[in-house]
Amino acid sequence: MSSYYSYNQFFQVQQVGYGAAISTALTAVIIVFSIVFTIVQKRVEKELV
Repeated sequence: MSSYYSYNQFFQVQQVGYGAAISTALTAVIIVFSIVFTIVQKRVEKELV
């Protein structure tokens, strides 16, 4: 949903800065979730071994 909103702001409404800010924030959130998921997966993997 927010990726569509970012695209819409960037290309159709032509608010490039706002669209870029949304994309940057979305990327940061995805990176944080990926790091947390990786840490949790490694802990679970250690418990299974």
